[in-house]
Amino acid sequence: WASLGNLGSAAFPLFLDPAERQGFDPGIHAWDVYLRPVEHIPYFRSGQPYTNLYYSQGQAQDDARFKAQFSRNFANQVNFSLDHQAINNLGAFNNQRTRVLSLGMGLWWQRLGGRYQAFLTFAENNVQAQEPGRLGPPPADTLVASFTLATLLEEAQVRYANRDWSWFHILRLRPDSLAGRLPDLRVGHRLTWHQSTFKYFDAAPPADSSFYRILRTDDRGLRHYLEWQYVANHLFLRWHRKGQRAPLLEAGLVHRYHRLYQEPRDSSLHDLFVQGSLNVTLQERLRLSANAHLGLWQNFGEYKLAGELTLSLGKAGQLTGGLLNQRYRPALLAQ
Repeated sequence: WASLGNLGSAAFPLFLDPAERQGFDPGIHAWDVYLRPVEHIPYFRSGQPYTNLYYSQGQAQDDARFKAQFSRNFANQVNFSLDHQAINNLGAFNNQRTRVLSLGMGLWWQRLGGRYQAFLTFAENNVQAQEPGRLGPPPADTLVASFTLATLLEEAQVRYANRDWSWFHILRLRPDSLAGRLPDLRVGHRLTWHQSTFKYFDAAPPADSSFYRILRTDDRGLRHYLEWQYVANHLFLRWHRKGQRAPLLEAGLVHRYHRLYQEPRDSSLHDLFVQGSLNVTLQERLRLSANAHLGLWQNFGEYKLAGELTLSLGKAGQLTGGLLNQRYRPALLAQ
């Protein structure tokens, strides 16, 4: 990944990594490498309480990174998990400070001898970043400290926050003792609520238009604001073979209802997709993993076909090849 020069600043991948998109996307991905969305909050199978701590100190007292994970079992087959991350970086130059805070919590229930499982997960991420733009005119003296150099932007900042709640539950309909060689059939449902806000503002834009160009529309300051909410329902069926972690076959239906507020524009839209996946061993050393989705209703014409073929080479490792073909609407910021 390449960033603007300091930990916590906007970043993008240096190697091609096509994003697998489905439906509406606001297009704000500059901080994805730091965030902990609800899908990434881990749960742990452990008979004892589990704690994992990490701390890294920078060149100043306020320049640090901290990570913490905690998990503990309670009575009645209930597990609690906590995932936290904090980044505070002063940057090498003026107006380059960043702060990223992530917090995730979850409860995991098991009932009916493990046949029914439910997960209630919460995740919140907050990004605060100063935007220096670029360095100003170089000083006459070349031997100066970096923090004394002037930057083009002095009051520009980004505020980006998102919050997710997820309720995921799954039921195994056929117990292992009765299944024999037939795959287990499982039915599941995920309900997700998401809210995010993005704001870029500059209270003192440069007097000329060399940086903002046509976007410099007001001498008193500049501001861009976006608020996005959605509710998603995902209903699916899974067939699992005994001893196989990934499902042999999955088929499901996904619906999302989006609400957008762009100050002052207000709008709403729907996403509706059918999707599925397949994980099968073709030969002793050859494994195929594939997934696909197809858009319906307002998403007619959108699709994705993805596959990965893995050949085991024994002690030499494995050889993997992949294919991705997809068609999706452009992100909001790209329109």
